[in-house]
Amino acid sequence: MHGLLRSLIKEAASGAAADDAGYSAHVLLSALHINLIEDLLATGLSSSEIRSAQAALARAIIDDTRRA
Repeated sequence: MHGLLRSLIKEAASGAAADDAGYSAHVLLSALHINLIEDLLATGLSSSEIRSAQAALARAIIDDTRRA
């Protein structure tokens, strides 16, 4: 999963450095960890709100990787 995400980030960020794309992939995957999702749901966030937040995080990380 990490390798695929790293490749997608490199493609989306117009050839970002492998180290930057690799770190970004780890950051995005950590946001999908089930313990985090369960905690967010338990605090009252809806699935839709979590998806929106994760999408915003992904966009921000890809934009930041483009600038690196």
